[in-house]
Amino acid sequence: MKRFYSLLAALCMLMSLPVAASAADADNVKSEKIPVRLLSDVDVKESKTTKAEQEKETNYKVKALEDALKNGDLPVYETRPYEKATLPEGIEAVPLSPLKDGAFAVGKLHKGTGLEEVLKIYGYPQKRTETTHLLKLTYEKEDLAMRVILRKPVAPALKENNIDKNRIQTGVESVYLTKGDSVIIGDDLTIGTPVEILIRRFGRPDRLLRDTDANVYYFVYSSLSEWEDLVFAVGDRKIRRVAMMPARPPYTVRQKGVNVGTGLTKEDFTLIGFQPGSNFSRDKYNMWQTVIKRGKTEFWLYGDYGVESDGIGKVQQVFLLSNSAYTSRGITLGYHVSTLLAAYGVPNRIIAGPDGEDSVDAYYYDSPYDRETSLVFTVQHEKHYINDIILTNKPIKDIQDSLGRYGLKERKAIAKEYT
Repeated sequence: MKRFYSLLAALCMLMSLPVAASAADADNVKSEKIPVRLLSDVDVKESKTTKAEQEKETNYKVKALEDALKNGDLPVYETRPYEKATLPEGIEAVPLSPLKDGAFAVGKLHKGTGLEEVLKIYGYPQKRTETTHLLKLTYEKEDLAMRVILRKPVAPALKENNIDKNRIQTGVESVYLTKGDSVIIGDDLTIGTPVEILIRRFGRPDRLLRDTDANVYYFVYSSLSEWEDLVFAVGDRKIRRVAMMPARPPYTVRQKGVNVGTGLTKEDFTLIGFQPGSNFSRDKYNMWQTVIKRGKTEFWLYGDYGVESDGIGKVQQVFLLSNSAYTSRGITLGYHVSTLLAAYGVPNRIIAGPDGEDSVDAYYYDSPYDRETSLVFTVQHEKHYINDIILTNKPIKDIQDSLGRYGLKERKAIAKEYT
C-alpha cells in the first residue's frame, strides 16, 4: 500500500496536482497540496495566453465550417487550379473557328433539304422505299453508295403543339455515306481524308466511341441547335464512312461535362477505357499479345496499346503503341503539336529536352481530379510531332529514353507502327 501511495505522489507531482501524503495508517491519511514549480510565472502566463488563442482560433474555424454547411458554400476539394505553361517560341495551336450548323452537311444535303433538291443533285435513286412517315432513297452506283432518309410532311397539329420541342422537320433527316470520294462533307472533307485533318477542321469530337470487334472509332460532332449529329467512322487513320442523323444514344449524350482547371473532364484522363488506380482487367477489350514482368509489376502489351499493373492488380499507366488508337479527344501518335494544342489547349507543364534529333519535349496535362495522374505527350524537340502518349499516376524518371519512360529500359525496344 505504501508503494502505491508513493507512486501516486510522484505522478501527481509531475502533473502539478494535489496529492495525499502517505502514512503508516491508511485510514488516517492527511491530504495536502504539494507545490511544484516547473515553469516560471512568465512562462505560465504566456502558455495560458497561447492556449486561449489556439482555442479561439479553433472555435473560429469550426464556426466557419458550420456556417458554410448551413449556407451550402463549402469549398470543393475534388479539383485544383493549375498554371498554364509557356509554349516554346513558334509553337501554337492550329486556329479553329466555332463549328457552325452549316458544317453539318453531306454532299450539299442539310437537315430539312427537300426531295426536289435531292433529286436535282443526285438524280433518281436505284431503290426507293416508303413508310407512313419516312421516305428512303438508296443510291448504289460505281462511285457512290449513299442512303438518304426524308421525313414526309406531318399533320399541322404536331407543329402547332410543338411536339418534341418543335424538332420535327420535313425533308432530309439522315444521310449515310459509305462510298463517294467526290462527295464533300462539311467544307472540304471527303471519304479517305486523314483523321488529323478532321481534327484540324472540326476540332476535338464531342464524343469518341470504339467498335472493339472491327477496331473502328466513331468521332461524333453534335449540333445542339439542329439536334443533329455528324458521325465519322475512322479506320486505318482515315475517314471511311459518314452519317448525318438525329441525335440519339449511344452516339450522343446531351449532358455537358464539368470543365474545371485545365478545362479537361474525368473522361480525358482515361485511355482505351483504362484509368490509373482502377482495377486492371487483362481481357477488357481484346486479347493481350505479350506480358513482361518486372518484379511485381506487369506490362500487358496489346496490338495498339500497353497497360502497366502493380502487384495488387491496379492500373498504373497506359500508353499507345501505334497510331491506330486514340485519346478521348482523337489525338494519336504522329500528329503535329499544333493539332494537340487545338484539341487540349495549353498544357500545365512543359519539360523541354536538349537540342538533338532524338530529343523530346514532354507536355503534361495534370488531372484536376487526382493529384497523381497526368496525361503526357512526348513531342519531337526539332520536328514537333507526337511520338508517345502516356497516361500515368507515377513520375516518369527517364523521359528522354524511349523505354525508360515506360519503365522497360532493360528490355528490347517496343516497335511502334507508323503507316
